[in-house]
Amino acid sequence: MRQTASGPESPGQHEALRNVLDAATTIVGELAGDPLFIRLVAVFARMPADDRRPLLGILEREVNARLLTHAADAISGIRLYPNPSARLYARVVDQEASLNRQEAVLASVRAIRTFHRGVASAPGAWAAILREALRELEQEERESIANAARVLLAQVERCRGEEPGGR
Repeated sequence: MRQTASGPESPGQHEALRNVLDAATTIVGELAGDPLFIRLVAVFARMPADDRRPLLGILEREVNARLLTHAADAISGIRLYPNPSARLYARVVDQEASLNRQEAVLASVRAIRTFHRGVASAPGAWAAILREALRELEQEERESIANAARVLLAQVERCRGEEPGGR
């Protein structure tokens, strides 16, 4: 039996070490072969260092809630699913954005199309949603939106007149 710094070495220690190394090799092999794990590590590596702790806390909290809810969903009737539209960063506007015409046009097209899809699928529901949202605004904001709606309607009419066979 060999003597080590922690005492005599036994044949069982070699076997235990071999088992630990085999298990670690298996785990690393499985993780390295999982493309989603590779993506997760790549995102974590790109993430600003100051963001890692709070974002990891969010993930831990949400996964724990998902697991807890899943364990009791038959009793509670509550189920959690991943939200593909969730955002982890709050959007904060520190200054007025400079207006880039091309970007503004593209953003407007996206916003109009998104609004169109929502209104077309449930016009009654959208009317109620808009009314509720407008109640949350200050009077000045509602006036600004009303003016924008008038400009929007005028531009819709101009576009109709420019179409072949337009009215």
